[in-house]
Amino acid sequence: MTITVNASDKHSKKITMKFFLFVSGLIYAINSFSQDEVTMNSGERIPFKSIVEKPNSIVLTLLNKEKKEIGIESVFALWYNKETQIKVSLSEAFGERNYQFIPVSVEGIINLYTKEIAGSSPGYQYSETYLFAEKTKIVKNIYKRGTFSNNGDRRKELINMVADDPKTIKTLESKGFKYNEKNIVSLIENYNLNMAPWGNASSSNSEKINIIFFERNSPRIHPTIFLDMKESYSIDPNNEIRINLEKNKIFKVCLDSLKSNCKVINTNCPTNKYYSINNTLNGIVILNSNRTEAAYYIKNFAD
Repeated sequence: MTITVNASDKHSKKITMKFFLFVSGLIYAINSFSQDEVTMNSGERIPFKSIVEKPNSIVLTLLNKEKKEIGIESVFALWYNKETQIKVSLSEAFGERNYQFIPVSVEGIINLYTKEIAGSSPGYQYSETYLFAEKTKIVKNIYKRGTFSNNGDRRKELINMVADDPKTIKTLESKGFKYNEKNIVSLIENYNLNMAPWGNASSSNSEKINIIFFERNSPRIHPTIFLDMKESYSIDPNNEIRINLEKNKIFKVCLDSLKSNCKVINTNCPTNKYYSINNTLNGIVILNSNRTEAAYYIKNFAD
């Protein structure tokens, strides 16, 4: 982009300089929060330039080009390729010790992870999608789309996971239920809403993290968040709702006082978590987000 300024117009020069400084600052902020990094179980963040994954460790090339090897047990997640990837143990799913970093699609009593794999063999290329469901720290492969996909046994794994909710079992075992990605995501979201408790009490002495909500749309709709139907929070002038919650618990948050538009969130992470509030054609929804997106939409962003 080329900006032409009339040297005799001092007012235009001031406006142009302010605009330039604003854009430069915005680019700097976005780039700083887009930096690939490891989040440790301790909450420490380690930025890196590249990563090599090994069976029981990861090897980082740091920003100063030094190499650093970290045991996988001490890692919580990666911020990598512009998405949050949670460390998931696939030992139950595949019968062997195998950690992978996978984006989370649904969170709650059951967490749902989506893993896409593409590759090639002599004569053809392939693309496969796996869904992994995690409950009580046990992970099962409940769906595969791609080459030689037979989901009969995977469906049984999901039935066992949701057996404590009659409503979900009735839906899953109905003749009209198509066993595909979209329906599985919806099924697990509904299961979490059915089974998550209301009013999950926090201890004043417990360890806590910040749960941060922000709006993505313009013009703003200025939403209110209802937490477990006990407390309400309004968005502030910075376009932020910040709630301090106890770690390792499950909460319900709603966008109305009638409990008709709710989402289950968990606080099983060492650092702040982010959610965007979106005004869509299907209504207002709360979606999982990340620091990079939050830094773009929240004024005076502070992690």
